[in-house]
Amino acid sequence: MTGDPVYSRWALELAQSPHAGFVHASSSGTLRMYWKMRIDLSSPLVPSMGQHDPLDGLITYSRLQATASQLFSQPGTSLKSEIAHMASLCQKVPWETSDPLGIGGLMCDALTTAELHLQGIADPLPSLHVLLKDGLSGMDACIKSPSFTSPPEFRLAFRELGMTIGLHALQKLAVLVKDHPEAFKEAVGKMQVFEEYYGWCDIIEGFWLTPENQQVRNWTDHRDINQVMLAASLLPDGYLNL
Repeated sequence: MTGDPVYSRWALELAQSPHAGFVHASSSGTLRMYWKMRIDLSSPLVPSMGQHDPLDGLITYSRLQATASQLFSQPGTSLKSEIAHMASLCQKVPWETSDPLGIGGLMCDALTTAELHLQGIADPLPSLHVLLKDGLSGMDACIKSPSFTSPPEFRLAFRELGMTIGLHALQKLAVLVKDHPEAFKEAVGKMQVFEEYYGWCDIIEGFWLTPENQQVRNWTDHRDINQVMLAASLLPDGYLNL
């Protein structure tokens, strides 16, 4: 955080502006969220809702609001309504997934949830215990799948590297839990179980750092996002230290 309030104000406005386009009521009156919209927000490109999009939105909005509260006595823009919408969308949504990118996202969300909890922000954030439980279940299934032993032409680097970024987030979360055991009693046992997966960071990063593995079409077709995700995994503090 730079400490310059102008960036916080811009972030609030940037979050609020597209919200009305993405979040809508279905024909039955149920609140839903489009996965992708046209650039001008005139209509959806993908009308379905991503599994973790509401969760990501809830945590991101909560962090932006918390930052604004630190910088302004009375922020001009409030995300209270948007946070309520996201909290409603998160109700009864299962977070468990075998997708490595989704698992990594869950772990990053767990870290941010813990950081916000230490700032005194809990409601309406999800339970850290549930995030870790679902993330652990999904990671176990993912690691045991044959995908991580397949040739590079059958693998998607950016999805695998999403999981390694999540594992780096878990290592940061483990430090928080160790430093504040009373605040995170429910997470202590889970963090110890996750330790056996940390070695996958080196395995996956090393695989995609190998030059010949960057020659296959699955790398070159997604080169931009693959390179960004690899860089973020190798230097996770640039992404995780917000």
